[in-house]
Amino acid sequence: MRVVSEHIARRMSSILMIPFDNFELDGQASIASYGLDSMIGAELRTWLFKEFGLVLLIRRPPRSTLTFKGLAAVVIDKMGLLTPTE
Repeated sequence: MRVVSEHIARRMSSILMIPFDNFELDGQASIASYGLDSMIGAELRTWLFKEFGLVLLIRRPPRSTLTFKGLAAVVIDKMGLLTPTE
C-alpha cells in the first residue's frame, strides 16, 4: 500500500507544486488539506484513470477525510492487487 500511496502523492506533489516531503502518507491528513479543489480533483481523476484504468468518484469538493492511504486502499481494492489475507 505504501508504494501506491507514494505514487499518488508524487503526482499530487507535481500537480500542486508542493514538495513531496511535505505530504503525510500514513497519517490522518486529508488530500483536500493540501489544496485539492474541484479542478485539481478532476485532474487527479483523469490521472487515476490513465494510470490505473480506474474510474473513481472524488467529490467536488473532495471529502475532507480522504487520505493518501485511503485512496491507495481504494486503488488496490479496485484493481484486485491484494487478496483479503494479504
